[in-house]
Amino acid sequence: MIFLIKKILQYQGRFSCIMVRETVNVVCQAIHFLCEVSP
Repeated sequence: MIFLIKKILQYQGRFSCIMVRETVNVVCQAIHFLCEVSP
């Protein structure tokens, strides 16, 4: 049971890492796009 919980926590940690990276990526692209569009 404890092993299962550890596995889930480990998986969630990895997942949130990916989510953060993706979010940062999207934000960076949005800022870059706005900088290019604005005169």
